[in-house]
Amino acid sequence: MTKVYMLPIQRVKDHGDDFFARSFPERTKRAEAFAHEDDRLRCLGVAVLLNRVLDLSENDIRTGEYGKPFSDKTDKQFSISHSGDYVALAVSDDAVGVDIQKMDKKVNDSVYRILTENEKRYAAKDKPSDFIKLWTIKESLSKAAGLGLRMHFSDVDVSGFFEGRSIVFDGDEYYIDVVEIDNYYLGICTKNRHSSFFIDKM
Repeated sequence: MTKVYMLPIQRVKDHGDDFFARSFPERTKRAEAFAHEDDRLRCLGVAVLLNRVLDLSENDIRTGEYGKPFSDKTDKQFSISHSGDYVALAVSDDAVGVDIQKMDKKVNDSVYRILTENEKRYAAKDKPSDFIKLWTIKESLSKAAGLGLRMHFSDVDVSGFFEGRSIVFDGDEYYIDVVEIDNYYLGICTKNRHSSFFIDKM
């Protein structure tokens, strides 16, 4: 079972400054460097979810070679994403990646270069949400694989998703779901064919 928790960033304000300073001091400093409040809230929202869902503080979290977070304090694997008004946290027994993207996000024509020829059949240039859906799929895959943005998106074809097939990457098979929630795409990627998921809007 994979669980995805979605936190509206305005709920971050329910937590006092003492919580962030005590449990996530470095993340608090990083958040304070942002000029815009929503950016600060998204940054701090990660701390809220990690603490409320997994009972983790900053000292409990480490990162892998390519920045994927993990913790020896839990046997669960987890992945984090944020966009617009939400922060999302996916928690699973298996490798997992999550990505959330607002559907009406502006898309520059130049970003279409990350798509393979097969993928371009599913991304009309007059419908930016098509591209955003593909980006969500690739981003969730890159996180499940532990590579993040170090994965060369233009070299990975995920068009099989639209044909109901799994995605093979680096010799491993991945299964991806994309859910539409409140004008957002939420992409969830795992290695388990039979993994079901549950979404909790906190």
